[in-house]
Amino acid sequence: MASNATTFDGIRASRKIDRLLTRMIRQSTAEGLSLQKEVNKKLRQENAEELQRQQIMMAELVLMWLSNQMSDCHPILRLLQNDSGKNEDQVFIKNATTVIHEHISDSSFGVKKFASEMAMSRSQLFRKFVAITGKAPSNFIRCIRLMRAANLIEQKFGNITEIALEVGYNNLAHFARCFRCHFGILPSEYAKRINRN
Repeated sequence: MASNATTFDGIRASRKIDRLLTRMIRQSTAEGLSLQKEVNKKLRQENAEELQRQQIMMAELVLMWLSNQMSDCHPILRLLQNDSGKNEDQVFIKNATTVIHEHISDSSFGVKKFASEMAMSRSQLFRKFVAITGKAPSNFIRCIRLMRAANLIEQKFGNITEIALEVGYNNLAHFARCFRCHFGILPSEYAKRINRN
């Protein structure tokens, strides 16, 4: 009988040990899971902060890049913004800008029509623009159209096709190429970045 009692006590002890081990494993697993959750939460926070830092850095880089690209139009912008003393060049550039804005959605508006609207010959217009801005009149027209397109994208005027038509581009692929050449980014990507900010 003693051997049966010892066996029974051994079985009981074995079950107790199993329950104790199971409880310890559950506790350590629960603690491990909660620890893992805390670690994951901290990693997500750190990743979110790092992602935010990267986005800010990217936005700063894009702004720097865009300002460098805008240097292409810099002499024009400087003339338009400088209101101290009305000189002939400022008046000429402001009149030229007004003429282009009046015809901005006209895709057939080119240097020939521009010269006639400015009451000049094409060669006079070309010489005057090169002397003032260092650019040809066709580049000036393109610059004004693309700056207006960027402005319309920022204002969420419509989709890219509507904006392209609004600024005188009938061919969307040509508009995208010109926009990318001028700003270094496709119009759709520009719109996405504007929407993110």
